[in-house]
Amino acid sequence: MADPLKTMIIADICSREGTAIALAFLKFPQTWTVKGLTRDVRAASSRRLQTYGVDIQPFDNSTPETDILDYFQGANVIVAATSFRSHLFEHSTHSYAAVDKRRSLAEIASVCETQQGVKILRAANEVSTLERLILVTQPSGIDQDGLFRGMWSFKGKFDTRAYLEGNLWDLANKTSYLQPGLPMDGYIAHMKRVSIDGTQHELLTHEGLEQFPQDTFTFGLTCHEDTVLPWTCRNDIGFFAHLLVYLPTQNLAAVSDYKSGAEIREMIQRIGGVRTTWQQSTVADLERHNPHRGQLLADIWAHVERSEGYFSSDLGALPPAYMAAQYGMVIPTTSFEAFLEVDLPAKFRGEVEPASAFVSTPAPETEDDFAMIDFLE
Repeated sequence: MADPLKTMIIADICSREGTAIALAFLKFPQTWTVKGLTRDVRAASSRRLQTYGVDIQPFDNSTPETDILDYFQGANVIVAATSFRSHLFEHSTHSYAAVDKRRSLAEIASVCETQQGVKILRAANEVSTLERLILVTQPSGIDQDGLFRGMWSFKGKFDTRAYLEGNLWDLANKTSYLQPGLPMDGYIAHMKRVSIDGTQHELLTHEGLEQFPQDTFTFGLTCHEDTVLPWTCRNDIGFFAHLLVYLPTQNLAAVSDYKSGAEIREMIQRIGGVRTTWQQSTVADLERHNPHRGQLLADIWAHVERSEGYFSSDLGALPPAYMAAQYGMVIPTTSFEAFLEVDLPAKFRGEVEPASAFVSTPAPETEDDFAMIDFLE
């Protein structure tokens, strides 16, 4: 007799991590039923998941905790993957910011993310069938000198985790933390096209970069070009989530590769076959391309520089290589170079949904590949 299906419920299933985890577990329909909650069930990302048979229900900060609990009933694994970005662009957040002049838009978005995260945790705490909670989180954003310098995109998730550890001890014992690095696919936002007359243009990747064969490109971040940063390929996140489901509860530094801006620039030039120079970005540059997020991105990179690391001791997240050695297994990750070898040509072809969306390291063909580390009760 076949084992009964397990149920995974993801909130927010349309966040970067939520979607990656959903797609990974949908590969095993004989083992898993995947469901989710998200703000807009009519969004393109929601409709895409619904075509795979995923039941998705709406929720936001106004959704009663009792409604979330009703939806969570029967869940074996719950993934809490709230999205700071969705709160940052939510109309209600801007309405609050227009009234509350004491706090920035980013701070209000952080508070809203924490409120949503706490609701998810309180509901999950009441689910009798729950075996594992995966909480996507971030460090506190506090520098080594003890100061907090605008890391609001971290603070919402950190405060959610602090609530869990301070109030829901039984649930905390069932929880594994997943801390992603910087998104690899975000590199394109930091490139500019330079035409023959020297004019710089923001990249419109849907145009297809190959339309401009005589042009050169720049790549740059606000941090120093030699600062080594942690990057995560979104498709690796699904494999990382598998580890956290089948290993004993622990915390994972979900990083695929470490690369500096200078190394990324060199790879873009070599793989793309286009002349690419380093150009230090400013916060104003970032803000033009990422409204309301430019300063936040600059703060993250500066935090990494100041703190000499990203996966801080307040979380105790273990890198994949450590887990691989501890359990005598292979944990494949996608290098930035392998990612660019697929993604960059797609960008030059002008693909809106590039092939890199489906780049992945070798993944298990069946869940039997995880049998050696299946510690779930």
